[in-house]
Amino acid sequence: MSDAFIGSIVLIDCGPVLGTYQGLVSDVDKTGQTISVTHVMHNGLPCSVPQVTISAADIHNLKIVHAASEMTPPTAVVDFTVAPPVISTSNHTQQFPQTLLCHQSFSSQDLMAYHNEALNSGNTLHKASSFTGNLTLAGNGFSGAPYEQGFSSSAAAPAKHEDAYRRVYVGGQGPEGKSASSTPRKISTPRKIESRRRAHKEDCFSDPIETILDEFDFEKNLALFDKQAVFNEIDSLEGNSPIDCGKPTNYRCNENVLAAKPIVFHQIKVPCGEEMCEYVTDSGLVVPSITYELRRRLLATAEKYGLNADRQVETVGRSASEMVLQLLGGGHRLNPQNAHQRPSVVVLCGPNQQGAQAVSCARHLATHNVLVTVFVADVLETTSSLETELELYDLTFGKKYSHCKDLPRKPVDVIINALNSHADSGATLQQEWYQSVTDWANQNKASVLAIDPPAEGGDIKAKWSLALGLPLPYADTCGQVYLCDLAIPQKIFKEVGITYRSPFAHKFVIPLHINS
Repeated sequence: MSDAFIGSIVLIDCGPVLGTYQGLVSDVDKTGQTISVTHVMHNGLPCSVPQVTISAADIHNLKIVHAASEMTPPTAVVDFTVAPPVISTSNHTQQFPQTLLCHQSFSSQDLMAYHNEALNSGNTLHKASSFTGNLTLAGNGFSGAPYEQGFSSSAAAPAKHEDAYRRVYVGGQGPEGKSASSTPRKISTPRKIESRRRAHKEDCFSDPIETILDEFDFEKNLALFDKQAVFNEIDSLEGNSPIDCGKPTNYRCNENVLAAKPIVFHQIKVPCGEEMCEYVTDSGLVVPSITYELRRRLLATAEKYGLNADRQVETVGRSASEMVLQLLGGGHRLNPQNAHQRPSVVVLCGPNQQGAQAVSCARHLATHNVLVTVFVADVLETTSSLETELELYDLTFGKKYSHCKDLPRKPVDVIINALNSHADSGATLQQEWYQSVTDWANQNKASVLAIDPPAEGGDIKAKWSLALGLPLPYADTCGQVYLCDLAIPQKIFKEVGITYRSPFAHKFVIPLHINS
């Protein structure tokens, strides 16, 4: 009974895990309770294996799509039907319905036998009568083989008879005695280029889908071939020992770094009671603030060892000018193509050490083609450093004024404030020139840089403040705090009780942030 199902097309449901299989039953094993199918479709897709065996325990549902008894080989019967011929006369055109009937029927085996005979004979053209027998045109009394039909031995390549004509003659006239009213009719044949394209497509896309399901594993194929072993074998056969000619490995700047100790962020320590608040750099190093008294002792000790006031003024002026050049835009603003809009800076100097540092900064800016205007109050008490710096500044042909009315009325790029010192008395702050200059600076829209301002700030609100050596506990009115490197040796710091390690790295001016 089980053999009756062989050859049937079945649909097997194996649940959501195994899926659905469809194919032709090739074997049914009653002992092992299994069924084997070929031409398998798994979940609607062709399966890569030629045969699948499924156990009865995995089958949830089985449906017979086509039984084996229903699948009989068909017998082909050829019935040629041609269009009715058109008979043209001098007066009118008349159509006669005609049916071309075949006297004998033939099966698919007959077609195959005739095809093989055509291949063996080598002929590609045969008469229709040799294949179908005598043909009769029903309805008008014509018999025999009125025309010849060409058959090709290959379905993909049509017969080469572009110049063949099919002629139908009416009235019993043959080719020798055709009438004047007979008209030939040309047989339409496919073009050669179309047949070539069709042949190319069949050559390319005729592979069965089972052969292209598995992708080629290039990595696995390359792993089978050890190139280095083959090269070593070739060298050994030639008598040459394999030599390692590989180049030494080059490391980048951030590679091949030896492991270091954990980073110590508190590298600067001040005596107890002298620390007011803490700042941090961009790299995370902690910089403590000190009192004004401790900083005064630090600068005095440095002056004792040779780092006098003039050297300190030059160092601060150089660092402040570099900072201002960056604030003005650096190379984008200061270049020959932008000479028509040179930046302008106003320097407000008081009769103190900060004023001398500001004039030194103005001299450096003037040598970089910056429009500099210096304001110095006309007072009797000044320092020697300020007088020396003013003499050097005059050599730059820069502008210098002593009255507030001469200052620019138009907005400038940067204002450098050096009016206030750490020892200003109330009498200085009450003078008329001081009040007028502070009013002018507050009314101007330019940003203000204060050089070494007092810890509590001044009457002019600053956007940036430049501290010297170590910062003071500055108020919020001082703005962003920057620290200037005075290049004081570590021994001088140690003498005043400060454990110091430079936080500047590759810079001379660094920003500081409140350590919250």
